[in-house]
Amino acid sequence: MTEQSSLQESNEPLAAGKVRRVPQKELRIAVLSDSLKDRNGVDAYYRDLVSHLQRHVAQVEYLTPNPEDGELYTRFRFPMPGDSTQQVIFPHAPGLNARLKALQPHVIVAATNGPFGLFAVYAARRLNAQLVAGFHTLIEDLCGMYWGRVLGGVTRSYMELQNRIIFRNSERVVVNSNSMIDSAANLSATPVTLMGTPLDKLFVDTPICLPRQELKKVLYAGRLAPEKNIEGFIDCATQLPDLEFTIAGDGPLRADIEQHAATLPNLQFLGHLPRNEIVNSIDSHDLLVLPSHLEAFGTIALEAMVRQRLVLVSSHCGILSWQSLNEGLYQFSDEESVAEAIQRIAGLDTRQRDKKMRHARETALQVHEQAITGWLELFTELSRAH
Repeated sequence: MTEQSSLQESNEPLAAGKVRRVPQKELRIAVLSDSLKDRNGVDAYYRDLVSHLQRHVAQVEYLTPNPEDGELYTRFRFPMPGDSTQQVIFPHAPGLNARLKALQPHVIVAATNGPFGLFAVYAARRLNAQLVAGFHTLIEDLCGMYWGRVLGGVTRSYMELQNRIIFRNSERVVVNSNSMIDSAANLSATPVTLMGTPLDKLFVDTPICLPRQELKKVLYAGRLAPEKNIEGFIDCATQLPDLEFTIAGDGPLRADIEQHAATLPNLQFLGHLPRNEIVNSIDSHDLLVLPSHLEAFGTIALEAMVRQRLVLVSSHCGILSWQSLNEGLYQFSDEESVAEAIQRIAGLDTRQRDKKMRHARETALQVHEQAITGWLELFTELSRAH
């Protein structure tokens, strides 16, 4: 499978019984997601995508349990086990029905599984819309890490069941890294499309602030969760006292990180930052590190690349499956500690690091633009006149 799927609209005359596709400018799209705003990469992915689609299609709506996206949620909710910053929220069915009925979408995207994703299956059938499933999180692989063998096994079976239902009712499953393709294919026979990752306009359009020549300040930004290997990042502050380390984010490990930040003079904890503040945070640092034990893609790494910053990721990050992006990143394996990898990068020639950063921005912009084009081509290819 190539890095960017090419889906071309046919200009041939309609044969008998052939479905009439909808012109791109007339498309109406609905994206349903359970994700809370600014709390994970899935919300960032689709919120950014919708913002870019608005100028290309007739109408696109992002329907989520966030107040700014409408009163589409109920009081019936509960925190994800092991991480109270993530919640399972049930949709307000009458309100969501009304929004979708008014929109009459040609295509509905189930960005997540869970109540909103399952509602997308029902709505697509009811409104005669095509359904696309987004698959961006290996939540099943996190089950044992969070919930242990028994509860983790039950949770994994439940998550896989949800994905099977959504995938089997979809015309296409979309993933944004090669590492997700086999997992998606194992759940259903629905075709899988590899798609790039769009970026927020702030990351793309804000003028670049040229980095310092010396590697001095190191950043981690993201969820504070066990799979992110935050302890490896904190160890760097102990082993490399001449460097300054910053952690930004929220999650179940927050209390532990606050305790470390109170005792280590070169470790700063910023807490949760809105995405409009992430740009400044990346720009004020020299290197972004994503040391995860498990990472389906790693959007923050792409965001740092487009800001023309050095980026170090573990070999477990899905972003490395994109060869073009791989060449703009530094990586480390399990045989090398995070601190050793940082020292290796710091010891490189300045011109070599500058070349890496420039290439990183160029390729990140290419993937961003290809993602928008790819989604538009997919919507057009799948659409059908009501």
